[in-house]
Amino acid sequence: SVLRDYGFEVTEGVGKTGVVGTLRRGNGPALGLRADMDALPMVEYNEFAHCSQHRGKMHACGHDGHTAMLLGAAASLSRDTDWHGTVHVIFQPAEEVAGGGRVMVEDGLFERFPCDAVFGLHNWPGLPLGHFAINRGPMMASFDTFEIVVDGKGSHAAMPEEGIDALVCAS
Repeated sequence: SVLRDYGFEVTEGVGKTGVVGTLRRGNGPALGLRADMDALPMVEYNEFAHCSQHRGKMHACGHDGHTAMLLGAAASLSRDTDWHGTVHVIFQPAEEVAGGGRVMVEDGLFERFPCDAVFGLHNWPGLPLGHFAINRGPMMASFDTFEIVVDGKGSHAAMPEEGIDALVCAS
């Protein structure tokens, strides 16, 4: 609703729960601005003023801040008439679990919303106020999952050499 209020054409359900807002201003490049917006399934025990209002849902990695920053950029771009082209504001779900960005791409994100370049932003509380860091290409950690199965063999404490201590292997 906020994007619509700023004059963006809004597409919901991209990659299941992603949202893309598009604003066009004549001919020019098409840029994508991306932020993640998922909450993590954990209870927030701090007492910050910005603490989650929903028990069991925490924006532990600053995702609420990312969403707010992208909405702020959308608001600024909607008021600024000194640019030409298209901007797609991309709200990506599921950054912290497998699939968010990949699912949006598989759902035709860049076919439906072609971009000449895409820029993402992640907060970094350790940087001084008013500063930002930039890097060409990929930056920050990525998410991956794997599973390890460790089979052990019990033995009597008097004969540990006959066993396989799965706890040591798993550690």
